[in-house]
Amino acid sequence: MSHLRQQIRDQAVLELSAIPEFVDSVSSTRVLNLRKEQLPYCNVFSDSEESEIRDIASQGSRILLRNLTLSVEVYDTGTADDIDDKLDQYASDIEKVLGNSTLNKLAYDVSLSSTDFSFDAESETPTGVITLFWSVQYQTTEGDPEVAV
Repeated sequence: MSHLRQQIRDQAVLELSAIPEFVDSVSSTRVLNLRKEQLPYCNVFSDSEESEIRDIASQGSRILLRNLTLSVEVYDTGTADDIDDKLDQYASDIEKVLGNSTLNKLAYDVSLSSTDFSFDAESETPTGVITLFWSVQYQTTEGDPEVAV
């Protein structure tokens, strides 16, 4: 098995793949080398995580409450006139999928915490990026980061 954080990313990729624009264009990586013909493209990665002791399990091990910041980026091309509308539509689609999810019961709370926008008009093909930051709360026992509790 893998760390629960990886399982959460993989589940997010699976759920976001149900969005028609992302059927074959969503992944979980920090390194992207995209070409125009691959856009729109959705990328999911772990941004940061905090944890705290929540309780002591019956076996004496500590239960950790983890708060993962999961980043979902979408890249697409467009003009200054339409890129914001396109990115907002992607955000709407993503919020409908992840906003109602427990990521297959890997997490017990998934909520949108913030959104960033950028637009590179200097490149040959102007590209917009929208990044949605999700707060994903989940629990593990200390010493067993692969199983949700």
